[in-house]
Amino acid sequence: MKVRKLILGAATLTFGYTALRQLSLTRPNGITPERQLDLGGYLGWHEVGRIENRFERGLIRTTAEYLLNPDG
Repeated sequence: MKVRKLILGAATLTFGYTALRQLSLTRPNGITPERQLDLGGYLGWHEVGRIENRFERGLIRTTAEYLLNPDG
């Protein structure tokens, strides 16, 4: 029972530490945000390959349309 509590405690501490590191608001060294980004280049894409989802089974010639909102 003590070993089980020890393992659970260690797992909780590990998870907590990992979660805090992921939520850090500091920017990693050497990373700078892009000042100008052409959002129009991200409005569509060409599928090279994919894994079919169960809700897509049997669909053919499906399309997706993306529009840029006025506020970006």
